[in-house]
Amino acid sequence: MTTITANGAAIASTQVYSTPPLHIAEGNTVIAWSRRSTTANPVKQEERYRAVVVSAASLAVPADACNSKFARLLQSTINGLAEGMFQNWAKDNIQAPQYDGAPITVDNVLMHWADQKQRETIDAAAVLTWLKASATWPALETEARQKAWEAKLPKIAAPSYKGTFSAKEAAIMIARIQEADAESPVGLFVVQRLNIILGTADQSDAL
Repeated sequence: MTTITANGAAIASTQVYSTPPLHIAEGNTVIAWSRRSTTANPVKQEERYRAVVVSAASLAVPADACNSKFARLLQSTINGLAEGMFQNWAKDNIQAPQYDGAPITVDNVLMHWADQKQRETIDAAAVLTWLKASATWPALETEARQKAWEAKLPKIAAPSYKGTFSAKEAAIMIARIQEADAESPVGLFVVQRLNIILGTADQSDAL
């Protein structure tokens, strides 16, 4: 299912499968994410698989994009990147029955990949450097508060950041970050991750 916004932009709104689809119509392909449950990292049976079915044409590499010799490899790469894009959405929307993220197309998949590569260059050191050079730093006012932020905020760059910050901490930090500081790539990265923590907390409260 696809909905069309007022400006004509297509937004994907596709059923999310919790088990592998049994029947796939010709011309479609499955974009899936699955994970194993282990003793160290147990995963509920009903949360081990997520997938959407999309039109294969939306991910098709244009015929003139590369030499035919590499077409199959490039198509496989695009499909793999699409699964990575869906996986990132599914991790934050594990209970959602419908996919409401960006349409899974070649252009959007490549944009998502470029964004991810940029984020990979943002680590704890980059966040700390941004914080101390920001307008937010002096606005924290007290040395004790600055030390608390210096110890805590760089952890937002870690893969496990969601378990490091409470919703209350995220809300306080977002409120204290100066608007101008969010315009830089690192500032935007920090604010986006804090907002994801708040969004995840909101979904938990609704369950």
